[in-house]
Amino acid sequence: MIVRAFSTRRDPNLCIIRAGSDKMTEDMRYRRYLGKRYHGWIDPEFSPPEQLLETPEKAGELPGAELVLDCRGRQIFRTPLTFQETPHSCFTYYFKNNSVSRSLRSCYALQSLEISEKLRDQGFGTLEVLAAVKKKDEWLNWHSLLIAREIQSVAEIASQGSHVYQVHPAVELSTALAEQLAEELVRFHARGFFHGDLKTRHILVRRNISTRFFFVDLEKCRRLPHLPGFLKDILTARDLIQVLTSLSGTFTTSDPLVRHFLECYLEAAGLPLDPSPRLVKMINLYSQEGPLSQGRTVLGGLLRSSK
Repeated sequence: MIVRAFSTRRDPNLCIIRAGSDKMTEDMRYRRYLGKRYHGWIDPEFSPPEQLLETPEKAGELPGAELVLDCRGRQIFRTPLTFQETPHSCFTYYFKNNSVSRSLRSCYALQSLEISEKLRDQGFGTLEVLAAVKKKDEWLNWHSLLIAREIQSVAEIASQGSHVYQVHPAVELSTALAEQLAEELVRFHARGFFHGDLKTRHILVRRNISTRFFFVDLEKCRRLPHLPGFLKDILTARDLIQVLTSLSGTFTTSDPLVRHFLECYLEAAGLPLDPSPRLVKMINLYSQEGPLSQGRTVLGGLLRSSK
């Protein structure tokens, strides 16, 4: 990941971060943090305790910390922290990779900061990152910490799977919500974003006068607007398959809700409902075995049978 920083004349520690090399991304203002064990970027109006930044593995010892998830690769707490001189409910994500393959990826915390700013710049709902730091002198993606303000008044789309942990109230995917989600995903993909881990629990919903979606868990999310069309199709199919396989319940090509969601997506994307040879080949790139097999079958069947 490319992160360019430029010191300001008024304050050499207050830097303008330009995340990546995307010309459409606006400059992000964060304060450079250089601690004894960790370094990274902090919102100037955020006042995290030094203990959290230097020993994120002890985040559970902070006053009011509530454990959300503790698994092999990450530890998540909901914790009250001070932002703009006021206590706010925040999530701390301590990433602790022990996989060699995952260590070769971009630093999870810094990647989430970068892509969240790109999403916000394009008008999408997402995390409000307050701090992102990684362990000093670690070149690979081993240990990092992300702190984000909790998104208020949202629900998460009901999910199934072995890694499900519910943080917000669940809402079932109704016909109307499926149509709105399909349209939002078309806009998401049209702007060059591909999530990479688009389980339904990573899509939060706020329903007031209008419906607004928030994309979270951004470690694998990328913005790749200049990819060739067939590669965009592959990444788009991956996102759609992940949504389908994470929905609660058992879904088949004959399920009206699944068909409605995918038909709405194809229509909003301006794609014909008749079978597209390129899309069919794209779906067939996924093996018929493994965790994506159900979604591959559902999506492939719909594309072949839609009229």
